[in-house]
Amino acid sequence: MEGRYDYIPADSSAGVVIYDDKFVYSHHATDPACGKLLNAFDLVRIHKFADDDDKKSFAAMMDFASKDDQVKLLMTQERVADASQEFDEREDWRKQLKYMTRSSVLENSVWNLNLILNNDPDFAGFAYNELANRIQVTGELPWERPEGNLFWRDADTAQLKSLIDARYLPFSSRNHDVAFMKAADDRHFHPIRDYLDALPPWDGVTRVEDLFITYLKADNTTYVRAVTKKTFAAAVARIYRPGVKFDCVPVLDGEQGIGKSSIVKDLVTPEYYSESLSLTDMDDKSGAEKLQGFWVVEIGELAGMKKADIEKVKAFLSTSDDKYRPSYGKVVESHPRQSIIIATVNGERGYLRDITGNRRFWSIKVHQRKQKKKWVFDEAFRAQFWAEAKEIWKSGE
Repeated sequence: MEGRYDYIPADSSAGVVIYDDKFVYSHHATDPACGKLLNAFDLVRIHKFADDDDKKSFAAMMDFASKDDQVKLLMTQERVADASQEFDEREDWRKQLKYMTRSSVLENSVWNLNLILNNDPDFAGFAYNELANRIQVTGELPWERPEGNLFWRDADTAQLKSLIDARYLPFSSRNHDVAFMKAADDRHFHPIRDYLDALPPWDGVTRVEDLFITYLKADNTTYVRAVTKKTFAAAVARIYRPGVKFDCVPVLDGEQGIGKSSIVKDLVTPEYYSESLSLTDMDDKSGAEKLQGFWVVEIGELAGMKKADIEKVKAFLSTSDDKYRPSYGKVVESHPRQSIIIATVNGERGYLRDITGNRRFWSIKVHQRKQKKKWVFDEAFRAQFWAEAKEIWKSGE
């Protein structure tokens, strides 16, 4: 009977039915597959490995099938077909390229360069870093670069243009510049904001206000707790609201070599902590440029400041949006501040001379003596520290 088959050990006949050339249903009571609608894989599994439970029989059947020559051939063919389809999908973007009229030559256009930069995998490794306000290398590039330099160089631009010209078309410099900047901007990212956004919920354990008290033996006072909370809440605020007002400087005042700088550096990680800002930098745009790309910037020269220095620091702190023309830039750009400034001194004497400006300097006297660093901030601690700081900022601190 067409479409019906026998189960050999059974007394009856034609009890096995095929549906849609895909499934089997057996009516034979003595058949292990009786009463089940099965595909070919499960039909063989149930007969060959009936004594095993579902998990073990499945593993045994997979091993059995993988040794069959016809199965191996079919799997290879399917992998090739999948890879071919994926390749075809990746190459579909080429169909959108525009050509000169009645020609096989590409148009010299921003449209074509946008397609190339956004789809050729060799050109996926760069993006605009919103903290540094610079283009950063984010992946592999098809040319050699010096190690340790994450940011885009003029030499990288030359390499990019040369490769595109050789592979596609000698595009104009104007079109190169426009398409390149657009591609980088479209891929923009902010390393600190992305980090803060991905933090787990705060676990409710207080860490922020106790930081300097616990690890540097600052005085356990309401004042120290308050300025510590405000400092780290301001660090979060400047990431989410660049340029928000914060014209004060926490000053860690204590012995040399006890970790006044490293305790904050360990919390923000060295990549986003800078100790390069000097008083002379505040005379021109050098100071503003040195803030770019960092979360916390330290001034290390407060001791012994003169009246003129105090005025200079006050003016620098009062600025929340630095406006200047970057080196090699064509226009004046606005750079709302995304970092906070801290200071360290080895003695209180000498930096609180201007009574009208003293409110800007939050002195935190620390009494730790020289010893081996007493803290290790692992990623779990840092995550909870900044999760708490984020909650403090959200609460309106």
